[in-house]
Amino acid sequence: MKKKITVDETMTGIRFDKALTQTLSNRTRSQLQNDIKSGRITVNGTVRTPHYLLKGGDCIEIHDTPRLSADVLPLPPLNVIASCADYVVVNKPSGMIVHPSKVHPQPDTLVDAVLKKYPEIAKVGDDPQRPGIVHRLDKDASGVMVVARTQDSFEDLKRQFKTRVVYKEYLIVTYGSMQPLEGTIRRPIARSVRQHTRFAAKSDDSGKEAITEYWTVDSSNKFSLIRVHPLTGRTHQIRVHFHSKGNSLVGDPIYRLKTGKFIHSSRLMLHARVLSFHDQKDISQEYTCLPDEQFLSILYDCLPHAYTLDIKGMVR
Repeated sequence: MKKKITVDETMTGIRFDKALTQTLSNRTRSQLQNDIKSGRITVNGTVRTPHYLLKGGDCIEIHDTPRLSADVLPLPPLNVIASCADYVVVNKPSGMIVHPSKVHPQPDTLVDAVLKKYPEIAKVGDDPQRPGIVHRLDKDASGVMVVARTQDSFEDLKRQFKTRVVYKEYLIVTYGSMQPLEGTIRRPIARSVRQHTRFAAKSDDSGKEAITEYWTVDSSNKFSLIRVHPLTGRTHQIRVHFHSKGNSLVGDPIYRLKTGKFIHSSRLMLHARVLSFHDQKDISQEYTCLPDEQFLSILYDCLPHAYTLDIKGMVR
């Protein structure tokens, strides 16, 4: 789908991004700048910079990725943990993609579910494909996420994630017993040379810094239940780090050991349990989210006496 705008005298000599902000009221300036840089909005068929000065007669083309009607695929219910004027905290289920993309344009993502309940979030953020999204969870992971409802909250949460003010804690189930039972994994992560969609832990400094703290909660010779606190936020960090230790996550179809016995798991055993950050009044807020029945059922199959654990009462 393509929309065309011909530059008239009211837009001539004005910065590309500023003129679009005045013309397209449904998008923020930062979102439009992102679209300009990515080539989704062009001038005379050419990618320009946001500060390009428009000329009379220029043809602006807006290339919107076609989305299916929301009636084609029913949205799963949105599990809201908490909401306020600045943000909403949700429990993302396993199997749900966080935001749409060229590969997955279907309107069945977390973003679609959030926008249905909070349509004002459409103008929040710096990418119209990811309104309000300041962090992500893998499709097959589950757990607590925060989505910004205002631009000020979006910018502040982004800063907190970048400066490691945010605290995140996960529960995972891995193959084997972790050695040592608790510790810190410090291994840089880089994109795999052989498979572009995969990542790998490096023994040298060729990747980006990645740090993961962990504490074993329960274990046997075959499986372990582990609390995990990633200090950095690299793509697939937890999965890659534990795979590099020889303790792949149960249900992970990508990062798994080449040998050994694997059990059938209907989901990735990775759940975001705790998320804390500062609100707009600089007051610390903490939200917890219990694993769903599917996660617990697989956990108890792997570690039968884990049912005696007080997962809700675990302290960090």
